[in-house]
Amino acid sequence: MKSIASLLWRKQIRLAVSPEKVGLVRMSRAMRPRPSAGAWLASSPADGQPPWAGAVQALPELLGDAKLRHARATVVLSDHLVRYLVVPWKKELSNANELAEYARARFEQLHGDGARDWQLRIGNAPQGAPRLVAAIDTALVGALRLALATFQITMVSCQPALTALVDGRRALVGEDAWIVNAERGRLVIARISGGQWRSVRSRPMAKDKLVLRDLIAQERLLVPGAGSECKVFLHATHEVDIDAADMPVQTLLPVNGRLPSQVRGNVALAMAGIPS
Repeated sequence: MKSIASLLWRKQIRLAVSPEKVGLVRMSRAMRPRPSAGAWLASSPADGQPPWAGAVQALPELLGDAKLRHARATVVLSDHLVRYLVVPWKKELSNANELAEYARARFEQLHGDGARDWQLRIGNAPQGAPRLVAAIDTALVGALRLALATFQITMVSCQPALTALVDGRRALVGEDAWIVNAERGRLVIARISGGQWRSVRSRPMAKDKLVLRDLIAQERLLVPGAGSECKVFLHATHEVDIDAADMPVQTLLPVNGRLPSQVRGNVALAMAGIPS
């Protein structure tokens, strides 16, 4: 049997997968691992391929270092590659299977028959509370496992960006907040109220500039009961220009001074979910 020490010291890496880029962060070997090095590659799928294909095809070049073999990998998926839904509590949904069937039917209503082949990740919540459900292309998860296994790397977790960002800083986020994740071409904004997910909206960004005050004002009109002021937590890739004037904004990513600023900007999504 392996000792506790050997498990703690096993190599850990974090990967971020998006249509335009794949990023890698190596974690330090410590009781509390922190980012120690990062690398990234641009990617783009060929015509007719799914949006994640280019990133998966770029992985072999990124993972070619023999020192990465036998590592354990946490993968964070760009919100370009995930669909979200807040499912209200319904007393007639008596178990997890019924909840999953209901959520899948809602995804099919919104996104068509292709949603039948998506993997669903259903968040935990107390009885009577809404749940956040994320849908991921099953073929993407399979392609990632295969690509990593080629280098004897084990994928221990595959997380949507939004949930990774929040789960890693849950104590900081608290009971009442707006969550904003802005990537080039994609914006996700969610509302947590009373410690529960209340809404989530994903939409394309026509311009890579975000005026935060205008965005929050729009969402307050669309989300019932969201009129009161509350904290705003933000993650944005370095390609997005953020105007946060007069907004009490906090970051959802841990501060890490060991990575140069250019590296940190290009692998920021891979660090989503690292506890502060």
